[in-house]
Amino acid sequence: MYANLGIRSVFAKPYNACAKVIERFFLEFQEEFEKMMTSYIGTSIEDKPAWLKRGEKLHRDMHKKLTKNYIPTVQETIKFIDCWIEYHNSKPCPNDRSMTIKECLNTVQADCEQRAENGNDEFSFADPFNASNQEGD
Repeated sequence: MYANLGIRSVFAKPYNACAKVIERFFLEFQEEFEKMMTSYIGTSIEDKPAWLKRGEKLHRDMHKKLTKNYIPTVQETIKFIDCWIEYHNSKPCPNDRSMTIKECLNTVQADCEQRAENGNDEFSFADPFNASNQEGD
């Protein structure tokens, strides 16, 4: 199916999380966004918020008083995610501190569009911010 759309699959080596850029995004999403939600219940027993742990009556009462057991709707959650992505993309890019993440993504998008206009629509999977992948090295 991907080949019919002109997409070439590239698979990362097993147990090499660094090769999977999305893994870092998932971690940042979990740490920065999910844990801020009043409905967050953790990803494991060790990661549970204090208000859910056994014997934490004070935390449970404080959580109930502050949140009134509020759980956002799907539409509200989508708005929260949109706001978080806007915030996240406004942070400095870890690969080029002179630009925001959004500016770096726009640069890559513009490069891909230019390649497509020039008839080279094969996408390069090399990291555009890695100095060893830049021309002249």
